[in-house]
Amino acid sequence: MRNKRIDRVSEEYKRVLIQVIRKNLQHSDTSDMLTVIDVKITRDFRCADVFLSILDTDKKIKRTMEVLEIKKGSIRSEMGRKVKMHYTPEIRFHMDNSAEYAIHISKLLEDIK
Repeated sequence: MRNKRIDRVSEEYKRVLIQVIRKNLQHSDTSDMLTVIDVKITRDFRCADVFLSILDTDKKIKRTMEVLEIKKGSIRSEMGRKVKMHYTPEIRFHMDNSAEYAIHISKLLEDIK
């Protein structure tokens, strides 16, 4: 069973993280179509797994993930200033391809019809 406090912190972290990421990704070679799908914070509040969906070309997706990794420290610092916690979690970015998979399945179903 998940802890309600962890769930509340994860939701708040997700809400603020969307703003911080958009501010830090103002490059012409990164994707504007980025969505934070979910944030899972560990029980000890030391790590935050951030699941992202990026709908763009493979080149822009790769570059966006590279820039996020480069700016991970500044994103974490800004998150620490905006979300008051005893400890600011380390951020780990992950791609969530569920939207792309859903589009693929929809195309397959259309082909069957």
